[in-house]
Amino acid sequence: PSPRAPKLRNAAGMPAQRGGFVRRNGWQRPLNIQQIAAWILIVVLSLVYFGVVAPVVGARWRPAAFCGPAFFFSLHAISLFVCTTLDPKDRSVRYGLRNAPLVMDRATRKHVIENFECYFCQVKVGARSKHCSACNKCVSDFDHHCRWMNSCVGGRTYRLFLLCISSGATGTLIAFCVAVYVAVAHYVNRDELTKTADGEHTIFQKTVPDGLIVAILVLFALLMVLACGLMMHLLAFHIMLIKRNMSTFDYIKAKRQQRQLEQQQQEQLQLQLQKQQPHHHHHHQQQ
Repeated sequence: PSPRAPKLRNAAGMPAQRGGFVRRNGWQRPLNIQQIAAWILIVVLSLVYFGVVAPVVGARWRPAAFCGPAFFFSLHAISLFVCTTLDPKDRSVRYGLRNAPLVMDRATRKHVIENFECYFCQVKVGARSKHCSACNKCVSDFDHHCRWMNSCVGGRTYRLFLLCISSGATGTLIAFCVAVYVAVAHYVNRDELTKTADGEHTIFQKTVPDGLIVAILVLFALLMVLACGLMMHLLAFHIMLIKRNMSTFDYIKAKRQQRQLEQQQQEQLQLQLQKQQPHHHHHHQQQ
């Protein structure tokens, strides 16, 4: 049977949370589709860059074209691997509890953690710990559950997470610049590029037409600028959170409370308008 818990509802129709399966790290099945896609992209894009793009660069810039992205891509992959492997649980959490509750009725208990005690983990946890519903355990200094890692980002892994996205953003930016340089040089100054004696380009020692090289460069550059933009945006978001001394969870909770407050204010305004309308109507009839 699948370890994923079905959605339950209590007698009052309120959501009831269910425990049971506990994820220790991101490699524990079931794996996430975004996690699998991330590693496939890392492997495929690395093969394209180091097998097609970088070898075309001329002898003068070729060492830099290989070494720069190699360093940042390696740093990105290693930090992603370590983040996925580490267990970000709260220190008090114990695995293998025999009598751990499987269901929490939201009608009788509003929060999983109350008075610093977790209903499912059955332990006292830290003030900034949160019980992750996807991993079904309390995570210390919880920030968010990352689908790309299939695990939580917390106090133990937050710095590695920042290293992962910053190294990825830097590596993709350099790779994008190299791809653009090769594409421009292909039309402006082909002497700057590495090619055969006949002026042809090769991919894995096989001669390929110019159109194919250009198509690969354009597609690769588009993917790099997209990946770089997404990671830069994510990095900027977390820098903003650090300056505000907030976590992603704090930010989401604050936004939710703000929306609820705005909704309440709008409802109060509508009620006031509805009360005023009969009064104005009666006043016009008297006139």
